[in-house]
Amino acid sequence: RSKIGEQFLVRSFDAAKFPLFEMAISRGSDDDRLHFALDLLIADGPSLFHMLDELARLYDGDASVEAPPVFQFRDYVLATQGENSAARAYWEGRLDNLPASPRLPFLPGKPGTARVRRLEKVLSQADWKDFQRHAAVHGLTLNAALIAAFAQSLSHWSAEATFCVNVTLAARRPLHPDVSRLIGDFTRNVLLSIPPANG
Repeated sequence: RSKIGEQFLVRSFDAAKFPLFEMAISRGSDDDRLHFALDLLIADGPSLFHMLDELARLYDGDASVEAPPVFQFRDYVLATQGENSAARAYWEGRLDNLPASPRLPFLPGKPGTARVRRLEKVLSQADWKDFQRHAAVHGLTLNAALIAAFAQSLSHWSAEATFCVNVTLAARRPLHPDVSRLIGDFTRNVLLSIPPANG
């Protein structure tokens, strides 16, 4: 079971080949475990939670799982295609003036298989309130203040003082009652130019 879990942890997919997900069941003496790997090119966070919730309900024998939506992800993409063309033209016009991504240091030696390791620091309630207060004093939304903190951290390690980061935005629009039930990538990416720390 742990071997399957390890394989799914580092599972990567070829974006040109369907499917971009895989499932397996490992049987234990007392229980079964569903292993699930998915490339986030095909589903955003809310889609993933919806899909896992539906899988859990099906596993539990819940007959209330709804029929597939009438309005499909393809319909959503077609309905928003004109907007995407305008956005593409806007960003293509800016590409020559945007800085490169941050040049971050690498560990010495030959790179191996890429692995993701999550590091986290949880702020105390008092520190979070203080952070919110400082953001408000400077006229920043919490998202803007968090991106600024992230950019400050990157600038500490980046070889270049000016760089660009890719910011993912949730962009699921309620074009139809079925949209909340769709599985797909509803995110938009915005390139954010980060000036020098003192600039």
